[in-house]
Amino acid sequence: GPLPSVAALHASRRADLDGTARAIAELLAVVPAEHAVPLGFLEAAGTLAKIDSFGAGIDSLLVADQISISAGAVRFRHSSLRETWRGTYGGVVHNKWLGIWYEAFRLAGYESRLLSSSGLVQPLTTLLVEHRPVDLGGLVGQLLQHGAQEDALALLDGASRDVQGGGAGGQDVIESALMAAQVRMDLGRYSEVQQDLRMIETARPDSSIQRRADLISMKLALRLNTYEAVWALSKKLKTGLDYDQEAERELIVNTALRDLLDLEAIATSVERLRQLADHAPSKKPEILRATARSYAKIGRAEDACKAATDALKLAEESGDVRAMGNAHLALAEALRHAGDRENAVDHYRKGALLAKSYGNRDSLLWCRLGEACAWLEANDFAQMDTALAEVRRIVDEPGFEHPLEGAHASLIAAVAAIVQDPESNAEPALERYAELGVGWPGVFFDGIKAGRPLTPIPI
Repeated sequence: GPLPSVAALHASRRADLDGTARAIAELLAVVPAEHAVPLGFLEAAGTLAKIDSFGAGIDSLLVADQISISAGAVRFRHSSLRETWRGTYGGVVHNKWLGIWYEAFRLAGYESRLLSSSGLVQPLTTLLVEHRPVDLGGLVGQLLQHGAQEDALALLDGASRDVQGGGAGGQDVIESALMAAQVRMDLGRYSEVQQDLRMIETARPDSSIQRRADLISMKLALRLNTYEAVWALSKKLKTGLDYDQEAERELIVNTALRDLLDLEAIATSVERLRQLADHAPSKKPEILRATARSYAKIGRAEDACKAATDALKLAEESGDVRAMGNAHLALAEALRHAGDRENAVDHYRKGALLAKSYGNRDSLLWCRLGEACAWLEANDFAQMDTALAEVRRIVDEPGFEHPLEGAHASLIAAVAAIVQDPESNAEPALERYAELGVGWPGVFFDGIKAGRPLTPIPI
């Protein structure tokens, strides 16, 4: 006779399980297929669901080849198993299991890592927003700290939908939009940042909120390399800022000056940042990273390495994944400008790995660009090409804008071509910079043609 279908085989195996094992499997089916849940967290949810003989139920599921356990976390052996279990019950039962998971999260002290590692933030977003058991902003902050950007964004968007539906006041809409804009900035979703900013503008914010929105607009202008807008917003924000906001404004200005390689202005900006560090301690990690990269640009390699090392130490002490990735990038830049290419590449790669883990496209691009520079400076064109290939893949991905990073990729390739063949044409690369108002690459190319040493490439 005909072979049984996969669905029939799954149904047969389910039928052989007792009620305890079935209840555990149904509870586990709430967890997204690509995630595993800590066994202790699953057991806590099972206790709340009044599932008796939990250990025996787990054993039955293991014997039946339904689940696997690795490093203390449980998941279905195949995504198809999870889907078939999820298909055995409807919305009412699903909502019951969601409620159980939410209660287990509450009893665990609202530990954000439990939800993010288990993939349960997005399934539980509606309950988290409805009950607001803890400060949602605080929970979002925790998620961001350990790199769960998408989960943080799901919560913020859920909160925004809730308040727009009448769940809370206009201030909550604005706060959610401000936080969401910053997260989307890190993820490289610049058009969506503009939507958040329009929502804030529509809400007619007071002057303090408007200043916060203007700082985000200023950072967006920097990411899109529209420097005239950066200077205009910087001038607008000259007054009325607290120390943290003043530090944020100066950090954006500093980055723009580094883009443009205005060495005298970079040195002046660094001094302003050093003064602000005493008044804005929460910004100290960012200030250290910016001063490190600035010192590298203006030839103070020893100071650059010290500032970057201090930034990495602070980041590791805080456990902030995003800060750690950016600190590795700063240290890599300092080391490359100091001539220590081997250690620079090591830190570029550590930074890239962390950037990938939490979706920071901007940091990932600069890590790969820096690594490509290091290999070019070592005349290792094959390794350079590997790093550049990833840059181009990210830059060319539809829906994202990275104009300066794309120009830098063209610059690196053009420099490599000239090193190998002095008659190569660099004009197409220079044209991309001209569109952005960035002038130093032309001077840099002239220097190479005149016999100037290649290192360090000042990007």
